[in-house]
Amino acid sequence: PLLPTTTAPAPLITTLATTIKTLTANGAVPATFVILYDETWHLAYQHYLPLLTAATHPSNKFNYDILAWSVDPRRSQSGFSPHRDRQPSDLAASFHRDEYRSAKYVTAWIALTDATPENSCLYVIPKGVDPGYDGEGDVDDVDPLRRVLDGGKGSYQNIRAVPRQAGEGVVFTHRIIHWGSRGGGDEECCEEEEDEREPRIAISFVVSDGEFEAPYLSLTEGEIPSFEVRLLLVCSQLLIYYQRFDLSRSVIRTCYEYCKEHELLLEEGYRKKVFVEFVKAMKETMTTTDADATATANEELTTATRVGKEEPDDACDNDKEDDDGEEMVLEEMLNAEEGGYGEFDDDFDGLDENGENGGGFDGCDDDDDFDDDDEEADLFGKKRITSSKDSDCDSDMDKKMKLDCKKIRRE
Repeated sequence: PLLPTTTAPAPLITTLATTIKTLTANGAVPATFVILYDETWHLAYQHYLPLLTAATHPSNKFNYDILAWSVDPRRSQSGFSPHRDRQPSDLAASFHRDEYRSAKYVTAWIALTDATPENSCLYVIPKGVDPGYDGEGDVDDVDPLRRVLDGGKGSYQNIRAVPRQAGEGVVFTHRIIHWGSRGGGDEECCEEEEDEREPRIAISFVVSDGEFEAPYLSLTEGEIPSFEVRLLLVCSQLLIYYQRFDLSRSVIRTCYEYCKEHELLLEEGYRKKVFVEFVKAMKETMTTTDADATATANEELTTATRVGKEEPDDACDNDKEDDDGEEMVLEEMLNAEEGGYGEFDDDFDGLDENGENGGGFDGCDDDDDFDDDDEEADLFGKKRITSSKDSDCDSDMDKKMKLDCKKIRRE
């Protein structure tokens, strides 16, 4: 359903939009940092939680899955690509057994500025023309959107744009295929005059059934969390959705370190997901940046040698940062193995006899759903038994040897 403008007062909508504009100016920080501000929680608790609770199922509760966006059409930015919010292994269990088959995960998406086809709005595939929405679900190795559109040219006419004025919103379930369009498309008309198109700014809140996806934080409903907990949620969300944001390796590490420091404040299933996504994110940055970093380092070293200087001072610091990041990844890989979730061992199969990963770290599929099989796993059962074997792990060795030594320490 579409939400009317009367859901939230205009001054609150304007304040949040202005705050996000300030946060994202010149690419400073992602819009999701708006979670830090009281106004975000007032909007959620006072204006959208009552509506979501009434419009869905009584057992659906606020689960703290909050995201925000700023899509600038002047920079041809876009929202998230086509996706479903969740891909549960047991599709039928993700719906309530009431007469409406109400979903156990429902999102309210609210435009904080006007959202139009020109500056980016949501596009959706209606449930009635989507064979993978429920029933037997999606088909393996077949793109759900392509499956919807395989019926020929007429199939494209089923796509629905959802433009919204500031303060309006839309509610949809975890199975609706949706995406944010790319802003722009009118470059020619703007060449001779200043482009005054505003960014499309939006925020979303979620309610879910605790049996399907438990609330990420242990708070009393309506309780505004402390700044520490809000920052924890920001860092966690950035890691969970890292593929949707352009995050540097240093930002990923910083988010992880903060989450690790406050890990017990996160719900267990969500906590595990955060750290699994951290491993994936770090592996991807290692793959994409190692070649560039090596080339840069070689160039700096060559230049320094030509002018008779020593190796750049920051070379050792960079190596130490890389080693520290690698240690964090290996630690979480072992935690996942011991807990029975997240199979990462095969990532070392490509190591050659010299310990070099010729093909880089293997990529992992982007999967937004939570695995029900993970519920009984314990992420933080770390064992630290010091022995004479520890010294064998202190030398400079390849990734697989480091992983093996970490396993020995825990035996």
